[in-house]
Amino acid sequence: MKKFLTIPNPCHENWDQMTPVEKGRFCKVCSKKVYDLTDLSTSEVENLFEEKGENICIRIKPTQNFLPIRKKQTFKFSPYKLAMSAIIASSLTLSTETFSQSLTTYNQDKIDITDTDQFVTIKEQIECSYDQDKVDFKHMRVALITLDQVYSTFTQEDGKYSMKVPQNIIGEKNIIRVFPNEISIDTFSRTYTFSKQDIYETNIKFENIIAVIGEPIFFEKDSTNIIYKGKPINTSQERELMLIDQETGCWNLKNDLHFEYFWGETAKILSDNKFEELIILYELNQL
Repeated sequence: MKKFLTIPNPCHENWDQMTPVEKGRFCKVCSKKVYDLTDLSTSEVENLFEEKGENICIRIKPTQNFLPIRKKQTFKFSPYKLAMSAIIASSLTLSTETFSQSLTTYNQDKIDITDTDQFVTIKEQIECSYDQDKVDFKHMRVALITLDQVYSTFTQEDGKYSMKVPQNIIGEKNIIRVFPNEISIDTFSRTYTFSKQDIYETNIKFENIIAVIGEPIFFEKDSTNIIYKGKPINTSQERELMLIDQETGCWNLKNDLHFEYFWGETAKILSDNKFEELIILYELNQL
């Protein structure tokens, strides 16, 4: 059996300010060694966890998010640290919680909303949080996430986007996930939480993240809630929608489906506090 590696709650300490040590760096804030996995092969990563166990701090790159790890020893995890297996490498996503401090707020008279037949059009812009030249804004995907449906649109060259959604899906807290374009494939996606007011009057500050640091979790398919069109999937739907690769142990999606993994606060917001972690399966429809 294989488990899958991710860091759902990354640390925000600066890698460059840590002390270099063998196989990684030492974080003085946490008094803990951080193992650098970014240049390791899958077998080398497996050997590291076999030797050190799962209670270590690591640094990974986007292509290692949801990396399948062959089970070589018995891992022990809390129920909240179990989730579904990763699905397709091209859908790599990091569920990073980003709140109001990463948003640029504007005055009420700059809100641009169109309300027609109980739909609202959200017109905003993605900005770089530190160096404008380091982000290619064109054709980034912006997704408003709900259990029933994922509403997606794409940015223009200047980072502006427009998304028309049903007014009744806008809640007190709303989850938006931003995906880098194909040029920036080595950058993690970012997840943002907006209040009902913020979603209409804030631009998103996006930053290139080429590696993340934190404590890993290892998860497998049967240990989480898999949602499709607002409802948990049953065994029949699972056989219809998902396919296991016998060689790699990875689960792939059929019928051009995509998936998003959510953990912690975002999962609670999306499920109205019912779940600590979940996977949403969805078709990609541009608005």
